[in-house]
Amino acid sequence: MTAPQNRSDDELALARAMFPETAALLDRALERNGGADPLSALDAVLDEAAGALPRVGFSAAAAPAAPGQSADAPTGPAASRSGGAGDRAGETRGEPGASRASGPADADVEGRAIATIARMRRLFEPLGLPVPEPEAFVAAGVDPAVLAAAVAADPTLEIVAAPHGIGAEAWDAAFRSVQGPELVFASEVRDGFAQLDRLPGGVPSVGVPLAFGRRIEWSLRAIPADSRPAVLGLSHAHGPHPTVAEMLALQLGRFAEAGALVDPGTFTWLDGHIGGGKLAARHVYDAGEHAIRLSAREVGSQGPHMGARPPAGS
Repeated sequence: MTAPQNRSDDELALARAMFPETAALLDRALERNGGADPLSALDAVLDEAAGALPRVGFSAAAAPAAPGQSADAPTGPAASRSGGAGDRAGETRGEPGASRASGPADADVEGRAIATIARMRRLFEPLGLPVPEPEAFVAAGVDPAVLAAAVAADPTLEIVAAPHGIGAEAWDAAFRSVQGPELVFASEVRDGFAQLDRLPGGVPSVGVPLAFGRRIEWSLRAIPADSRPAVLGLSHAHGPHPTVAEMLALQLGRFAEAGALVDPGTFTWLDGHIGGGKLAARHVYDAGEHAIRLSAREVGSQGPHMGARPPAGS
């Protein structure tokens, strides 16, 4: 054996000692290919390694950022994992979910999630309200596999992206921009709207800064979207309930896509309390007047037409 061959053998032995897992992958690939075709063996190694990679979901490629959109870097646990990717998506709140392998159901939910985010972008960015990129929701803790499991268990669920903290006037403007139904707020609801216009604790969200120190929080959850709540005759204690932003985003998105609006003859309780904790808001669509009405009732009220739409996927 020549000196160069000895050197080559020594280097190969050193490489195997330093990278035993890679060496084992290569050995298996060579064995499968009979050791005769190094290129085929390399392809097999790459295929095996690629197959082992987790799929995060909500690819940003299908929903490019709007020109000039800016956002802050993620904070908290998401920041260390995202490597400062806030220029894509905005700040995140909540714990990122674990990456999982995904199947056809996940792919369907991913497509629906990307579609609803793109729809909100078309509706809200002309009003000066930025919408995060899809992968920002995953970084914030939204788990596509959990959403997929929820949708598989309940086909009435609709994935809803909703902005919290924009205020009643911004919602008025959003519905006017598509010549949608009029929003009619009871005085108690309009006076206490800021108390309703927020997410409950523990729900993942993506924060987007606005001018003058303001910010909004975007959520992505699945909301039961049948014409009427599945169970009626419930008080507000029988929750959880969608937020006012989620319910209005559901209706706005449906109207923009020429879909049927929900609650034409029923009331859906909304998350949160107003009136010193004595009242809760409820939502109804008045088809005759083409108006969405938000009124208030005592939290213990139980009417035959009042029900709950428990959110899923968080």
